[in-house]
Amino acid sequence: MVKIVAEDNLSELTKVKLTNLDKILYPKNKVTKAQVIEYYVKMAPKMLPIIADRPLVLTRYPDGIEGDKFSFLKKTLPKALPNGLKQKRFTHQHPNETSTTSSAMT
Repeated sequence: MVKIVAEDNLSELTKVKLTNLDKILYPKNKVTKAQVIEYYVKMAPKMLPIIADRPLVLTRYPDGIEGDKFSFLKKTLPKALPNGLKQKRFTHQHPNETSTTSSAMT
């Protein structure tokens, strides 16, 4: 089980509901969702200054990292962003299409 101890600058970002903590995310190494979360919480003080003010892209794997379904980029933001995150819109232009995406910025 993951025990998240919030530090001053992480306290608002760690107030999220965590579910399915025993789910295996990386079958080859038997790494659970709880272990991934624990790693991110431990690394946050070093990672957050490096990724500050950069777009956040979420790749979703509905059937797991080694599942049958393809992954996809989540292009929509939740209605309420955690404190400390702001929204920015990006327009991507390709020869045959133009798309606008909102991204969370740290």
